[in-house]
Order: sequence, then C-alpha cells, then structure tokens
Amino acid sequence: RIGACGGGHVRRLGKYDGRHLPGRYYQREIAGEAISVMGLVGRTGPAFAFTRSWVSPAQGAPFRYGGSVSIDAVEADLEARLIDSSIAVAKALGLVGLVSLDFIVDASGEAYLLEVNPRPGATLDVLDDDTGTLFAAHVAAIRGEDAVGLVARSWAPKPRASAYLYADQGPLTVPAAFDWPDWVSDIPAPGQRLHENAPVCTVRAEGRTADDAYDLCRDRLALIARRLDEPH
Repeated sequence: RIGACGGGHVRRLGKYDGRHLPGRYYQREIAGEAISVMGLVGRTGPAFAFTRSWVSPAQGAPFRYGGSVSIDAVEADLEARLIDSSIAVAKALGLVGLVSLDFIVDASGEAYLLEVNPRPGATLDVLDDDTGTLFAAHVAAIRGEDAVGLVARSWAPKPRASAYLYADQGPLTVPAAFDWPDWVSDIPAPGQRLHENAPVCTVRAEGRTADDAYDLCRDRLALIARRLDEPH
C-alpha cells in the first residue's frame, strides 16, 4: 500500500490477473538477508553504517517489521557494492543528511535495493551513540557544516538492537501501574486499549557483540510480553 510504513502493509499478491489496484505498488519477492545502510551525506562526503533487520509476521502481514541490530562487520566486497550503490542513489536524488537505504542480499551475494528513505530511519535508534552524535551530524549536514568530520571525531556506538513488541495474543489493556524497565520506550498510556496486533512498545538492548545485543533484545521482548499477559 502506498504511503504506509512498518511492513504491515505488504501482502503477497497470489495469482496476478493483470489489474493494477489503486493506491498499490508491486515488487518482485526475493529471498535473502535484509540489510539497511544508514548514510550520512554531507558537504565533505558520505559516511555509512549497517544494520540487519528481521520480520515479526502476523496473520495477513507476513513482512511486518520486527527489529534491527547493528552489524559487527560486512564482507568487504558486499560492503563496497552497498556503499557504491548508496552513493549513486544519494547523488542522483540530491539527498543530504541522514538517509536510509534498504537492501535484500540473496544467497549468491547479489544486493537488491528495495527502497530509499530520504530521512533518518528507524535504525537511528540502533546506530546512534549515547550523546546523539549521528543526529547532531544530520543537523550539521543540513546546515552545510562538516558532518562527516563530526562523526569521525565523536561517534562512539555500541552493539545495539531494537525491536517492536506487538499485541499478538489479542486485544490488550495497558495496566494502570505497570513497571516499565528503562530499556523500554514508546510506552502506551496507562489504561490504553490496544487492538490485536497493534504495536505496544519498543524494546532496546546493548551487548558485547551484535549477536549478544540481538539475543538480549529477543529475551527482553519475551519478558515484557509475559509480564503484560499476567493478571494485574
């Protein structure tokens, strides 16, 4: 569906009868690993970082966004191709500041560009550091300042993961006195009624490695889901 976000609007078409439904666009489905490139495009050049994302499928929404984790390292040849493609797209579209480009990398290592977000993407939560250096660099780039130099001097990220918790067990009323941990954000209001499959909150985690952060984030998702399901 045109104008939607979060992957919940993506459906498999099934048999195509030749009609083009209004408000829809069509993509060829490709199996592979979802890798996003966060690009900082500034006056003195670009800089790039990478994340891996996963889906949290629901009934009728097989591609619903689940979460993202930083990548410790990308194979050199793939990294070079992702960067070359990102630079070409950013130049062609005249992009400035933080931008996000989503790719699918198939089993042969071929990278396919899915979409371009001409703004900071959801992976900013994963890639920025404790002092918000990346967002400060985004503002600097818009002002025509040396954004890449700011990142080179000050950016100190940690391996991080971030994921969405959904009300997949059915409609949920947020407990009036729920003890939300400090690694949860986007918290709903006490007593708020959430429909089935609605997003509940965002869960974050840090680790020694990206895999550690991913595992901890998934454990925390399960923990909050269990606690919300208990009688209050």
